[in-house]
Amino acid sequence: MLVLGSADGRVAFALAARGHRVLAVEPSARMHAAADEKRPGEPGAAEVRLLNADLRSVRLDEKFALVVAPQNALGLMATVDDFEAALTTVRLHLTPTGVFAFDLRSDADTDPPPLGRPAFTAHLRERGGLSARRLRRRVFTPAEVDGVLARTGLVARERYGDFLSRPWEDTDEMQVVVAGAPVGPRPTLLVPHH
Repeated sequence: MLVLGSADGRVAFALAARGHRVLAVEPSARMHAAADEKRPGEPGAAEVRLLNADLRSVRLDEKFALVVAPQNALGLMATVDDFEAALTTVRLHLTPTGVFAFDLRSDADTDPPPLGRPAFTAHLRERGGLSARRLRRRVFTPAEVDGVLARTGLVARERYGDFLSRPWEDTDEMQVVVAGAPVGPRPTLLVPHH
């Protein structure tokens, strides 16, 4: 499994604790270091490989049946071109019948999820001392998402308004998208209910 935008490794380590082998890619050297520091206390940490690389340009010699970009990781892409470059990375690393799952904030005026500001503060300092107050997440509309997916050879197969599989509505604060290649068997994403 490939995790793009793994931040401090919380999602990657949680997936590894459930028995998955994970390659976690994080562009921020500070967030990458934070994940590496957490490693000794995490169950399943031996199943996680951490890589500090740009999501837009990382190229690996592996393909994955599942690629995820959790916690609005793609919302940090500044432009549609950056978003497209990141999705090109996804397409190059996804198996033909693979699944790409990601979430994006849909409302720029709402506060980020609890991990939001503290997690991004180190990354912002790394990028030139910007304050957390100046953090502007890019909101991509479903039409923009669908356009970028199409240009990169992918299609949204499912779109939800939360992690409980509730159908997406234009008033939702987030969109959870399950994508894949436009041909082949339809994947099913099983979302565990906590």
